[in-house]
Amino acid sequence: MDPRNKKQNLSRIVLVFTSVLVAVLYKFVPYGQLILYPFTLLSTWIHEMGHGITALLCGGHFEELKIYSNAAGVASISTPSSFSSALASMGGLLAPPFWGMISLVLARAWARFFLGFLGISMLLSLVFWVRSLTGVVTVLPFSIFLCLVAIYGNKAFSIWVSQFLGIVLVLFTIVRIDYLFMPNAPGSGNDGPSDIAHIADVFGGPYQLWGIFLAILSFIFLIFGLWMAWKSKNMRISPRST
Repeated sequence: MDPRNKKQNLSRIVLVFTSVLVAVLYKFVPYGQLILYPFTLLSTWIHEMGHGITALLCGGHFEELKIYSNAAGVASISTPSSFSSALASMGGLLAPPFWGMISLVLARAWARFFLGFLGISMLLSLVFWVRSLTGVVTVLPFSIFLCLVAIYGNKAFSIWVSQFLGIVLVLFTIVRIDYLFMPNAPGSGNDGPSDIAHIADVFGGPYQLWGIFLAILSFIFLIFGLWMAWKSKNMRISPRST
């Protein structure tokens, strides 16, 4: 068998094994959700950063980010219009599946670059936005670990870490999909309208319809990311005659 095919098959086996491991841990292993708790908080960080960065891109402001021990979070933002505010709400809802897709797509060829980018982004968020103890305790260890993997990790381990993060974000998007159909935002101490309800208020229509739309878009991200991770292989430049 071609060595490149062997490597690709091994990569697929690792991808499937990691997917099953994460799913089993979350659903069937006692205290499995506790083991994955730091990654639940990481998903919250990505969600809230999605709100904040989208607000900045729309010309608004991103004041602070708080993560709570129950895995809820709040991004304090301001935007120049109700339209941009709704876009910021969308940015938070789509951030975990989008970055899960990116993590899976870039794993084979750009894992260390992506992990370094994510680690540095987390460090910058600590400086500028994260303002809760749970947030600091979550973001700081992740940022240091990701930067160390990006600098010192070998290729195989870097690929696995990138794929693992992508799979975790995929799983958490699926198991927390009910948030797309909640009219109120629970658990953060500010039980006002949820992100999806705010989007419906601005753009019109029932919030359930917007929930379905964003759920479909999220699943497109996830399926594309898994498909790219499954089919990707190391690219080599082969000599050719002219």
